[in-house]
Amino acid sequence: MTKKNTLSTAVKMAVLGLTAASMMPLTATADNEEAIEEVMVTGSRIARDPLDYVGPMNIISSETITKANAITVQEILKEIPSVTMNGTSENNSNAGQGVRSVEMRNLGEQRTLLLVNGRRFVSTVLGTGLVGDLNNIPVNMIERVEVLGDGSSAVYGSDAVGGVVNVILKQDFEGVELSVGGGQSGEQDGDRYDLSMVMGANFDKGNITFGVSFAEEKEVTFADRPWSQDPVIIDFGGGATLNGSGIPPWGKYYRPSNGSSIAFAPDADSGLDFTECGGANGQAIDGYEPCRFNYNLGNDVSLLSPNQKTSFFLKGNYELTDTLNLITEVSYTDREGSLGFPGLPISGAHGQFTDMVPVPFTNPHIPSDALAMIQAEELAVNSAATGFIMDWRAQDAGTRQFEYQGETVSTLVGLEGEFTNGWTWDAHFNWGRSEVFEETFDQVNVGKLRIAVDPDKCDADVGCSNAQAAPGDAIDIFGRGDVTDAFANYILFDDTEFNEYEMMQLAGNISGDLFELPAGTVGFAAGFEYREEEGGSRKSAVTQSGDSGGNFSQSTSGEYDVTEFYAEMNLPLIEDAPLADNLSMDLAWRYSDYNTIGDDSTYKIGVSWSPFEDLRIRAVSSTAFRAPNIMELFGGISDTFDAVGDPCSGYGGDTSTTVGANCAAAGVPAGYIQNAGQLKVSEGGNPDLEAETADNLTFGIVWTPSFIEDFSLALDYYEIEVDNAIQARDVTGVINNCYNTPGLAAADCARIGRNEQGNIIRLEVLNENLASLESSGVDMTLNYAMDTDFGRFSVNWLANYLIEYKEISDDGSEENFTDRIAMDNSAWAGYPRIRSNLSFNLAQDNWDVGLTHRYIHDADADPVVPSLDVVDSVDAVHYFDLTGSMNFGNFRVVAGIENLTDEEPEFIPAISTNTSTVYDWMGRFYYTKVTYSF
Repeated sequence: MTKKNTLSTAVKMAVLGLTAASMMPLTATADNEEAIEEVMVTGSRIARDPLDYVGPMNIISSETITKANAITVQEILKEIPSVTMNGTSENNSNAGQGVRSVEMRNLGEQRTLLLVNGRRFVSTVLGTGLVGDLNNIPVNMIERVEVLGDGSSAVYGSDAVGGVVNVILKQDFEGVELSVGGGQSGEQDGDRYDLSMVMGANFDKGNITFGVSFAEEKEVTFADRPWSQDPVIIDFGGGATLNGSGIPPWGKYYRPSNGSSIAFAPDADSGLDFTECGGANGQAIDGYEPCRFNYNLGNDVSLLSPNQKTSFFLKGNYELTDTLNLITEVSYTDREGSLGFPGLPISGAHGQFTDMVPVPFTNPHIPSDALAMIQAEELAVNSAATGFIMDWRAQDAGTRQFEYQGETVSTLVGLEGEFTNGWTWDAHFNWGRSEVFEETFDQVNVGKLRIAVDPDKCDADVGCSNAQAAPGDAIDIFGRGDVTDAFANYILFDDTEFNEYEMMQLAGNISGDLFELPAGTVGFAAGFEYREEEGGSRKSAVTQSGDSGGNFSQSTSGEYDVTEFYAEMNLPLIEDAPLADNLSMDLAWRYSDYNTIGDDSTYKIGVSWSPFEDLRIRAVSSTAFRAPNIMELFGGISDTFDAVGDPCSGYGGDTSTTVGANCAAAGVPAGYIQNAGQLKVSEGGNPDLEAETADNLTFGIVWTPSFIEDFSLALDYYEIEVDNAIQARDVTGVINNCYNTPGLAAADCARIGRNEQGNIIRLEVLNENLASLESSGVDMTLNYAMDTDFGRFSVNWLANYLIEYKEISDDGSEENFTDRIAMDNSAWAGYPRIRSNLSFNLAQDNWDVGLTHRYIHDADADPVVPSLDVVDSVDAVHYFDLTGSMNFGNFRVVAGIENLTDEEPEFIPAISTNTSTVYDWMGRFYYTKVTYSF
């Protein structure tokens, strides 16, 4: 059986730089090395002396978890610099249904493998993909988390491209532990509560441990933070102004003659029943203004969404015989939340329609002054015109409320055994299922809206005619508060979506000692895995028909299976020789056969060399393999609305530039002005995807000088290249590449379509195999501890220097994201050059206090229209966190303050929060937690 002890874990952290911020580093001596038992280390299935492992790793201990203001372990992991900044967190939960995922090495959360006790854990559906969701693992059940910073596909299979997060659960826990915690921001909002209990009992032949936790986070709205109250959008005519959305609730019309606009709101100065907006489209700073709509101040729009999570975990083992052990694990998680949104903005393309909102001249509610002007404009262009196109926000009909409820269940049963020759084996059956039900209340049925604005069509439709005050009536979308309840009920509907994913796994492993070499014993492990995965998405009938004003989408489903075999060896080559105190090598190989994409194999070669006792040099070269997952293959095509600046907006008919000539060639009118900062983008699955392959290289040193007690320093260089990378192209990159290529010759131009008004009505970025992703950088881990008259003082420093991250498409176009941070509506968050976490801790027998400095380097800013360079950079950000704990008998009290100096996020112009998800949105936050153990 595999055994663990405290000493081996401590040595592993100290000598290899496997850092736990709350643990004191220990240095192994010749005497205690002999006492170290073999353990299973993440990245290998060979039980070994931890000193022999070569991979770069960080360890988060239960002590660190206990002290943190965390309801999921993701909130702690994201402070490790190798865990990068584009995973789904509380800041971007509007698109993540409460999911908390991890991304490593800037390679996307889908390329980080989540394990529990070294075994694959069921994934969660997120948009058109799958990710590991840390919500599903109760924090109170965690003994430690091992974060491996190199690719381990040869050991674990698909998805371990950027790294591996292995959550180790408590072993043989006995007793009861009760915990209650809570916190509140300095603005007296954003309340968080968590309750948990873990209890376990040992008996003659085994142990059973049960944990339950409940956590809740309260809402913070846009109006609750001064930096998010006034939305800023780039004025597409040039410059930056404090604006809101260009689509107000009373509607707006664009003149074909000169591209200027009017809003359907009375103008007190002119006496007309409409307001001239001009090309600048007006401003809205402290509320509503005729030409703009400041949705950040209205109707409790969610900045940080309210949610709650309930988790159960049952874990047991039973000794059937002296050499045979039965293991079981059962978990269940329920997560629920809601989001507030303003009324749906309707403009250009929605669902199956590309000309919203078409209003006939016969609509009786068109303001008379505006009608005369509009008829003259339209008839001058087309003598047969019978109506016009306008923008409208459905604020009068109803604001949207989005609610989700997700469930994840996982079960595992297995056997662990030992042969008489000392070899060990295990086999397990693992089944898991994840599902998410989403409902959007008061979504607009644009098919019915098109009927409701036309008196003739409304008369002919039973549902619409029932909403009329009299025959010939139509919906009034030309003023605030004028949509009747009857018409609102006719055009609104509650949209639903159900996503599901299921995994079944059967796996077995065997490991032991092969033979002796002069430097030690050759370790060996081998095994197999068979896995079936299936999933899909079911949409409402209105959405599938294309009548929804939200995201047109298709129901879809699919499945695949894979059979895999692997083998691994640890070779001790030299020991106690000149300039080779120790030299060893790791070898691993894996073969995978998918019924969808065929077969492939991966390998891993690792070398660990200690020229003398104080220094270890380590290197790992490996290949990785990631199969397209169920949602990437079979996820239906759906529409999203992304923040994208149209290069043709405001080009004014000037064809002297490449962009201007391309805009004219594409049929864009000279007076065209983009009316909103978001464009409809089609994304989704692609059954023709091929597998990703990757080359991963890490090279590092670990220095534990014998002349400095309790000191260790680890430096690791990493370089990863992913070929055939599965993802959608960056939308901003697509549109800019098209219009900056002479003659519209770029392949990206085929993705874009426009209507007669110049509005983009088609922008396709489906999943595809890009040419490559490249990421490289350096990680640093430093530990030092010393005894003082005041207690045990320790320093822990984790830092990452990003050398480069870039994406290259099949046509050779390259986009370098290094040292850039994007506004919050972007598909990515940021790639800062330097991230650092420096912690100081002072501890005595029954108390400790700590201070942490979190640092994000200055960077180039990516606003909604990068070409305007209105805000071209953001400053470095410094966060300070203060924590402390004290023991009182069986009680332990933890208290802390996050973001002690109340730093606000950096300003990056966008259409909502005007910042990036890489920053702290909550502000100063106070928390406390009390734990009682008996």
